[in-house]
Amino acid sequence: MLPNALQPIAGVPARLGDFFTLSPLVGAPPSPSPAVAELGSLGGYERFMKISCIIISALLLVGCASKPHSASLTAEQAKSAAMRLANDKASAFYHCQPFRDGKPAQFVAGHWVWVGRQGYGHGDFQATVELAADGSTNNVDLQLFDSQNIF
Repeated sequence: MLPNALQPIAGVPARLGDFFTLSPLVGAPPSPSPAVAELGSLGGYERFMKISCIIISALLLVGCASKPHSASLTAEQAKSAAMRLANDKASAFYHCQPFRDGKPAQFVAGHWVWVGRQGYGHGDFQATVELAADGSTNNVDLQLFDSQNIF
């Protein structure tokens, strides 16, 4: 008599070989994946629409691949746009437009950067303007350095 721990359990094969019985489909071609089986079960119109959506989605993904950015503005055009944006911000906050002339903008890491410094009254303005390669505004930072209350 076997101890209780070694007694056969109902419904469990007694031999290891019973786990590995061969099915009658050995050698049969593999069944299609669920996605292929789903396409096969669709009607003609549904199949056409599903395949069309897949192809259009693939074309959109390929068309949206990133392309290297090139500067569509010249340095002078970027400078003019940056000075206008800096003067607009200075006008809104301080009611003046101090930037009249400056260095050309620099094209750095795929975007334009312009830094302008201008003395005005008892202080100095500094503007840093970042523009995208196409000229759209990314950031305008305006600072006023006032020396009136130092002494």
